[in-house]
Formats: sequence, structure tokens, C-alpha cells
Amino acid sequence: MRLLIVVLTFPLAAFSAKPNSEITFSADVAPILYSHCVSCHHAGAIAPMSLLTYREVRPWASSIRESVATRTMPPWKADPHYGKWSNDPTLSDREIATIQAWVSNGAPEGDPKVMPAVPVFSTDWKIGKPDAVIPIPRQSLQASGPDQYA
Repeated sequence: MRLLIVVLTFPLAAFSAKPNSEITFSADVAPILYSHCVSCHHAGAIAPMSLLTYREVRPWASSIRESVATRTMPPWKADPHYGKWSNDPTLSDREIATIQAWVSNGAPEGDPKVMPAVPVFSTDWKIGKPDAVIPIPRQSLQASGPDQYA
């Protein structure tokens, strides 16, 4: 599997805009993650870990490299042959090459002063406020009792 990943990602190195030694989290990787990943990868969201800071991202660098190389992250199942989607989080070849180069160079942090502003996430409804919200009364069952279906 590792050989396959190397073979799949090797040609992407040509897409990197900077020399590998100059690619840093603060200047290059954080903007990619903020654009494509952190909508799910932040505290309280659906993903299992936050990717907002260097300290949060660094332990996951190798896994991130593998996930973007195989295009399993960010997940996107829509068929690109049937339109362009406004919410498509797919990474470009250049963005993948940047992440690959960053990890290959030891995943340096860079200057924290050049970090982009951390995105602000809404605590409101994600797909618009529903017409009605129906509260469900609190339920309590005995651990030894039968299930209640009605």
C-alpha cells in the first residue's frame, strides 16, 4: 500500500509552487486546511479531531498526507461528470502536492505571524432553520426492564 501511495503522489511534486524546504504550515498548509477541511475538522463538528492549529495538525501529518494522496479526504462522492458543485471540497493537484511536500520536509510550522485568521463557525442550523422544532420529552427506562416501542 505504501508503494502505491508513493507512486500515486510522486508526480504531484511537480505541481508545488515553492521549493519543498520553504513550504510551512503557517503560510501554505493552514490556508488549504481552512478552505477544505476545517468545516468538519473543528471542535464540536462531525470529524474526530480538530485541524485548526499547528499543534492539532502536526501529530496527524502523515495520515493527512496519505488521506489526501488517495483522495479519501476530504470526502466527496458527487460525480464530477455531472456538474460543478459550489460546496465541492476536493483538493487540487497543487494543494495535494503542497501537503505532500510539507510532510516530506518534516512538517515545519513556519512563522505563526503569517497564519490566516481562524475561521469562525456558526452555531446556527447548518442547512437553514427548520419550519418547526418538535421537542421530545425526556425518557427514562430501567436497565433491567423491557424496551418500550410505543
